[in-house]
Amino acid sequence: LSAPVRPLLALYRRCDSRNKERMALISLVLVAATTLHPTKFRAACGGADSRRSASISMDAVRSPAEGGPSTAAEVEFPPEASPLVQLQRGAVFASRALPIAFSYIRLYTALRFRERALGQCLDEEACEVLWTEQHEAGSISFASVVNELKGFYTKTGQIIATRQDLFPREYTDRLGGLAD
Repeated sequence: LSAPVRPLLALYRRCDSRNKERMALISLVLVAATTLHPTKFRAACGGADSRRSASISMDAVRSPAEGGPSTAAEVEFPPEASPLVQLQRGAVFASRALPIAFSYIRLYTALRFRERALGQCLDEEACEVLWTEQHEAGSISFASVVNELKGFYTKTGQIIATRQDLFPREYTDRLGGLAD
């Protein structure tokens, strides 16, 4: 992985699972960073060729009687995207996901400023309402871009949907429909 991603990954691993806001933010930044170099990311994850290692849901494949392939080996995978297409997809994702990350930073900074500079601290319930609203808005935007871009992004959404221990409930619920 690229040099800027390594410290983020280390920070992510050190995060306490109770601090889901920080973990969600770091996760979004990691996803955005890895999408800019998907080939390097695949290589760092074991070097598997994505076309050969893709899993096929046999429910989604038509049966031979319906004109579909008779075995999974006969399934045609689309050609790998050109570097230009990969860059365009990464740019679309970054342009839609980074504002989500920045909105988390903005809320966190506003709450810290209010607490430290102004001496005003919201009660825990008021903070929970603000974070819930932030998670809801972020999950809608994130699910939208994942559904639009498909492929790698769908798989990332599926992983997020299964990790209720790491991500806010709003994200796991919204992305739950992506499961295989």
